[in-house]
Amino acid sequence: MSPPPDKTMVELDEAKRRWQATMTTIDVEQVALADALGRVLRAPLRSRWPLPVHDHSAMDGYAVREADVRGATQAEPISLAVVGVAAPGHPWTTALAAGQAVRIFTGAPIPAGVDCVVRQEEVGREGDLVLVSAPVERGNNIRRRGEDVEADALLVDAGVVIDPDVVMALASFGCDPVSVSRRPRVAIVTCGDELVPVVDAAPGRVVDIAGPTIAACCRRFGAEPRCFGPAADELDALRRTVEEARASAPDLLITIGGASVGDRDRVAPVLDSLGLRWEFSRVRVKPGKPTGFGWLDALPVFVLPGNPGAAKVVFGQLVGPALAQMQGRRLADEVRGAVVSVPLARDRVRATVLEVHASEAAGRLRVDAQEANSSARIAPRLRANASLVVPAGDEPLPAGSVVELALRRPAPRRAPPPVLAFIGSSGSGKTTVLARLIAALSADLKVGVIKHGRHFDLDKPGKDSDRFRAAGAAVVVMASPDLTATLEQPERPASFAELLLRLPPELDLDLVLVEGFKYEGLRSVEVHREGRPMLCRGRGFEHVVAIVTDSPRLAPPGLPCYRHDQLVALEAMVRSLADEFPSTSA
Repeated sequence: MSPPPDKTMVELDEAKRRWQATMTTIDVEQVALADALGRVLRAPLRSRWPLPVHDHSAMDGYAVREADVRGATQAEPISLAVVGVAAPGHPWTTALAAGQAVRIFTGAPIPAGVDCVVRQEEVGREGDLVLVSAPVERGNNIRRRGEDVEADALLVDAGVVIDPDVVMALASFGCDPVSVSRRPRVAIVTCGDELVPVVDAAPGRVVDIAGPTIAACCRRFGAEPRCFGPAADELDALRRTVEEARASAPDLLITIGGASVGDRDRVAPVLDSLGLRWEFSRVRVKPGKPTGFGWLDALPVFVLPGNPGAAKVVFGQLVGPALAQMQGRRLADEVRGAVVSVPLARDRVRATVLEVHASEAAGRLRVDAQEANSSARIAPRLRANASLVVPAGDEPLPAGSVVELALRRPAPRRAPPPVLAFIGSSGSGKTTVLARLIAALSADLKVGVIKHGRHFDLDKPGKDSDRFRAAGAAVVVMASPDLTATLEQPERPASFAELLLRLPPELDLDLVLVEGFKYEGLRSVEVHREGRPMLCRGRGFEHVVAIVTDSPRLAPPGLPCYRHDQLVALEAMVRSLADEFPSTSA
């Protein structure tokens, strides 16, 4: 019998390290390609031949020689004799002579002597002649051998879960059957006199929720679970159930419940009596402290808490990755970086696994909300689409923090904030109007600003950032307790769309005001002074939705018009438009 389990808690990372150091990879089996979806690929896929395997036509048309049609015009088309047809699987094997063409279909091999293909929509046909009315560039509409995939190229690495795209790649090179990991067999033992099976659920009864939940989690990781129990909280009865589960020849054994230190928590004594070699018996994590791991001979055993929510959290952090490692499955691509846009609660002494809601904006993930932090509640888990581990600390994790996020469901895309540009001639007062408007709107809205100009001086010549940029740094980031700034030297001017993507999504802006970019087609307010050109009266400025001017008589009829001192009215107009117009021109 092994010694009593070590009651000293290990950190979550240490718990992972201990099972990772000892977990072995399961054996390989061959399955038909038709049955390979969702399985873990165990042999890397390398291309057995190049794709395309030969030069072939990218279009339906006519295979010709560039030299034969070099002088073709609409007025004087060149006639070529159509001598044959080339189709996929039915190539034209005779070399093309001068003055000849071959009718060719998409995917057909390029005949010898051909160096371009003209689309069928661009030629005329008269009997056995094709009329070409324009020159065709050499290589036109031809896909070259190996253009997609070179021979012996690594296409899919081992450890990837086979999806339809991987099936397509496997089929392309005749891979049938396929080498995959055998599905791990998992035995699940739930413990508790109070538990009744799901089929006997009724108000007031304590239903075995954790068993089906953890079984579903196992299936999600490609395993084949089998549930035993609920087992009674009595040593002999529990031991018989565990031995029955063990006799089913599983690759992994999971117990749920009975793992704490109460009078009726019998899992540890039963496992001790069976000779379990404990790696750990407590984990410093919330929820899920009564979590253990050890070995019954060569059988790995996870001991999970009885609370269904806590058991599911521990499964996600420890058991799921263990099943993945058993199958040689790579999980690195399933965790993504995200920015926290709301403060997140944390425990003072334990790492906390939080259920959160995340969305995607401008290609970046952001955590929008922390769902109720209670492992016993179901509704918050249905609202959450991701989880993350927050380290212990005295204060909440602040907004703006970068975290690693495990997505369970796709993150919805957030619509970008509405954009309104202020344009006008130099000296018209754009900056003054914008500054006053921003001050008024910022009382209850988060306002971002993008300004366009020919030159700006963010740091003085001779200062550190200027010296770094002059020395050749591609980007310089400056930070102080109050401000941060990034100085870049782009190879080309950034477009407005690119600048919009750079606004930090964690700021959750309500509105973006723009100075300049008058040719981007943005919904715009023109700021005008008498004596200067009024842009909205000319062509190409139909995107102007209002004008601020000291000469209202010059404004086009029907266009909302404001004087420079009518800030309140202008502010009301901007607020009314904020929910109506899109971020870019329609």
